[in-house]
Amino acid sequence: MHQSSSKVCFVAVAFALAACSTDVRPEDGEATGSTQSALTTTVLEAENATGAGVVVNDATASNGQLRAISASYTGATQTFTTTGTLVSGVVRLRRSGACVGVDPWYIVRIDGLSVAAGNALPATWTDVPISGSLAIGTHTVEYYDRHTDPGCTIQFDKLTLTLNNPPPPPVTLTLEAESAVGSGGVVSDATASNGQLRSFGAPYTGATQAFLTTGPLTSGSVRLRRSGTCTAPNPYFELRIDGVVRASGSSVPAAWTDYPISGALAAGNHNLEYYYRFGNAGCALQFDKATITYQP
Repeated sequence: MHQSSSKVCFVAVAFALAACSTDVRPEDGEATGSTQSALTTTVLEAENATGAGVVVNDATASNGQLRAISASYTGATQTFTTTGTLVSGVVRLRRSGACVGVDPWYIVRIDGLSVAAGNALPATWTDVPISGSLAIGTHTVEYYDRHTDPGCTIQFDKLTLTLNNPPPPPVTLTLEAESAVGSGGVVSDATASNGQLRSFGAPYTGATQAFLTTGPLTSGSVRLRRSGTCTAPNPYFELRIDGVVRASGSSVPAAWTDYPISGALAAGNHNLEYYYRFGNAGCALQFDKATITYQP
């Protein structure tokens, strides 16, 4: 027997969960980028658990059903998978039948650890909060009847988890200069990234190629070198995106050199141009590739 008391006890033990169900999208004008994550809500219906208790139809339950457990020291379990961190969580339950004093006593466990517990449940649906941390992976939740007197039942409705999922990994596009359209010639070269390059022998010429990004630019570079007889400060190059110079330089070395791409770039369709800005006769400018990294 349990000591009689009118005190109601709720216990929350730390854990963190992640799964994916309902996305919460940023509002118009809200910043997006490498730090943007997505809030999702996962609902675990107690009637889908396996073990003790029976499934009862009830129009007031979240999915029209609940799990009723009336045998002390018995429970039912279900598995779920996490991929992020917990923002908030609640378990929804109530008592039913002839419950005396501090009955019923319940426990909700995750991976064997109590995450919510209490007694003297109300007869109306009650949301009990949970919070904390738990490693990403597959987990087991248990709805447990700690003690109920004869005629007293614990009715578990659902466990709701709101999770903060990390942003997707950055995407890197490799734009091979030999695939561009315009001036210059394609030259086979084992040292080029795809075994080919685009060589410009005359200044004030360029070649373009289109590309698509689904998020803002995080970094980028263009790889090129000079060839032939070049008199300093020749050759001079430009890399343009949508008509704006994003990388430029003179006295380009004879060895492959990566120049960073500067400036912001929004998601969308873009046009990149490799441009030979200036050089003396006999001095060639060879573009290998441009690399674009963005956060979707």
